[in-house]
Amino acid sequence: MKKLALVTCLVGLGFLGLIILFVFSRDKLPNSQLCEVTQVKSGDSLVVICDNQTRQVKLCGVVVAAASQAEAQKLISSLIENKSVSAIFSGNAAEIFVPTASEEEKMLSEQLLLKGLAKFNAQDNCPNSDSIKLAEQIAKEKRLGVWK
Repeated sequence: MKKLALVTCLVGLGFLGLIILFVFSRDKLPNSQLCEVTQVKSGDSLVVICDNQTRQVKLCGVVVAAASQAEAQKLISSLIENKSVSAIFSGNAAEIFVPTASEEEKMLSEQLLLKGLAKFNAQDNCPNSDSIKLAEQIAKEKRLGVWK
């Protein structure tokens, strides 16, 4: 019983940490651009139009395994449906933020990690890599998806 309470507390603290990191780092994000997603090519790759330029981008900080591709594509499609997104580019990768009903935004990479559909990719140079790593840690603690 004590272990369950401790794990629940740690998961709650992890979520709180993720929210705090996201809120405080979002104000400092460089080069955010408003974009339209025209295609979800795979579970970790999109085609976007930003400033009248079409680009294929990989979601920053994540790798989606072949077994999770279909579910990841479905999740991304549902999150971006009929919405403009904010993109922060890092080479050919981008952090993609989707507006929600509240004034907060959700980062697609974090959403994939929180559901256990992806693993963190340290090779990408993501501006918010700390919050992306934390999202993976939360999924690991909950034993979700690839962490079962």
